[in-house]
Amino acid sequence: FLDELATLHHKSWEARGEAGVFESPDFRRFHERLIRGAPAGSGLVQLLRLRTPGETIGLAYNIVHGGTVYFYQSGLKLPADAKEKPGLCLHLLAMNLHMKRGQRRYDFMASDARYKRSLSNMEQTLVWTTLQRRTPVLLAETAAVSLVRRARQLQAQHFPQAGPKAAPPAEAGEGESG
Repeated sequence: FLDELATLHHKSWEARGEAGVFESPDFRRFHERLIRGAPAGSGLVQLLRLRTPGETIGLAYNIVHGGTVYFYQSGLKLPADAKEKPGLCLHLLAMNLHMKRGQRRYDFMASDARYKRSLSNMEQTLVWTTLQRRTPVLLAETAAVSLVRRARQLQAQHFPQAGPKAAPPAEAGEGESG
């Protein structure tokens, strides 16, 4: 299923003049290992396929955990008619399947796509975390950000009435450099 999903995903992105995520060999290997490594029968990693007679029109790649289905990625056949919506059909059928299985939530995760707004009944704040190796540049950047944040806190604490002030007009020949 992953090969088929990656092929359809690639064709969708290629039609937009971009590369899909499965074009990266490292990305692809990571997901192959994740899928193979999931405990058999756990349902933790799920690949769903939607077929019409003779052809696959969509695949969904989900992570299922704690009563929630996390929609991760899809591959969809490009429809000949814009009125055809294989992605909407795939998600509606997946939601129905999961409701019958007792999952409480179907989470579309990140991005603000139209199909997600049309199928969702709630919105939650998404928090991003970035992990980086501790390098001298990262440590300097982190220290600078902390100093600026602390300076703003002190300013607000000791000078609450002081708001942002406009910069004085520049003299002829002066200006900002980047």
